[in-house]
Amino acid sequence: MNTIAVDTATGIEYVGTDIGVYFRDETISPFWTAYSSGLPNVIVNELEIHYTTQKLRAATYGRGIWESPLEQQVITNLPEVAQYVQQKEVLVYPNPSRSIVTVNWSNQNNYELSIYNAIGKLMLQQQTDNGAEIQLSEFPTGIYFFHLRNQQGKLEVLKVIKE
Repeated sequence: MNTIAVDTATGIEYVGTDIGVYFRDETISPFWTAYSSGLPNVIVNELEIHYTTQKLRAATYGRGIWESPLEQQVITNLPEVAQYVQQKEVLVYPNPSRSIVTVNWSNQNNYELSIYNAIGKLMLQQQTDNGAEIQLSEFPTGIYFFHLRNQQGKLEVLKVIKE
């Protein structure tokens, strides 16, 4: 991946790669989808969202600058999305957050919680059995990954944004 742009209005993420642009809405699906709305399959070095015109602008290697409408809806395969949502055992909210994040789950599992920053540094690690409230006010603004591993070894990874 060469560049990323996030549409703050919809939460849709766009990435520019060596073979074009891909997008996803992580709250709906963890899967990346090729974004082929008039953009060529080339190296994309920079992405920018122009909110006034609702366009995604892509700077490419050798093909100039391209512009395409923003993706409005990511759902392409409802059964696949519904299955993914049903498989989620752990919820983290509110997300984004400025101070306290609640970690909650619907099963009876105990979890080991590890929180990593965007560059992989371990920020916090603890055992938890009935959910947890995590104080983020001491954490710098940024993206964090909550790794929750249950007793059977199943790992859930959730992205949390600290404002």
